[in-house]
Amino acid sequence: MTFKISKTLLRKMEEHALRSLPEECCGFLVGIMEEAKEVSEVIESKNTVSTMRERRYTVDPLQFLRVEKDLYESRREILGFYHSHPNAPARPSQYDLEHAWPVYSYLIISLSEQRTLDVASWTLAEGDKEFRRENLVIVS
Repeated sequence: MTFKISKTLLRKMEEHALRSLPEECCGFLVGIMEEAKEVSEVIESKNTVSTMRERRYTVDPLQFLRVEKDLYESRREILGFYHSHPNAPARPSQYDLEHAWPVYSYLIISLSEQRTLDVASWTLAEGDKEFRRENLVIVS
């Protein structure tokens, strides 16, 4: 499936990632799913993982419930999550795989000290034990 996101929203996530260094940042990808997943909003989350925050993340579960509740009567939904990989590739780690849910997209921002190196989106199909790279389309 194609995953579409604007340059503006991508820049917002990159800024969040840079502010969070040396730890991973995380947040929600909100939008609609029709022929493609189209992100209309990104929502920052607190990284609530308790250890190894420079290599792991967990979105705030209470915020997850609030976002779901806020979207309940709209056409929009949580399409997935974004997080950063400081000084690491934009590929899911074993930790990411062990904590992923099927159907959601996982957008990963690889960055160094001052700049983004790569961005990729991944999904885990029902029953899969590995991620599949999504077709990421960045629009104006």
